Amino acid sequence: MIGIDVVDVERFRTTLERSPGLPNRLFTPNERAYCDAGSDPVMHMAGTLAAKEAVIKALSLGNLAAWARRVEISRATSGAPTVSVTGRAEQVGISITHDGGYAAAVAFNEGSLGLGRVATELVAQRSEHLEAEGVVVARGEAREEGGRDDRRGNGELDRFLDRPSPFTRVVYPGSDFP
Repeated sequence: MIGIDVVDVERFRTTLERSPGLPNRLFTPNERAYCDAGSDPVMHMAGTLAAKEAVIKALSLGNLAAWARRVEISRATSGAPTVSVTGRAEQVGISITHDGGYAAAVAFNEGSLGLGRVATELVAQRSEHLEAEGVVVARGEAREEGGRDDRRGNGELDRFLDRPSPFTRVVYPGSDFP
């Protein structure tokens, strides 16, 4: 399985201003230390949060509240992100990026894809396409989904924790691939 998540950094910053205790509920002490050491801690928290959400989706674990502190994103000596999940043995590959005010992450359960190290190397190289056992992950274009967030009365897309990634989509065999 593959998990993808995108976090709007400024929206997350606003959320943290309203709920200053949120980092203690979402991040482990090691994650907070890593994020706080950066030039923009909120940007690093947004990337870490996107990675956690992507891992939770890739492993079909459930909701963020239940797993936030059991999924830990750390860094290898090379700086590459790594994942550990309390009580789980799966090998999970992860890639995190920041661009245009967004933090995005892709995670994949290496065992479920049957690729192991090959898939890890492809993600590490930020490959445009990753094909595996009937799944293709390809870069896509962001698009407005008219009226998706009309409940707020302003038509703005919900850009935090609650929408499909504008950067990546999953295409299954037999579907049209533009």
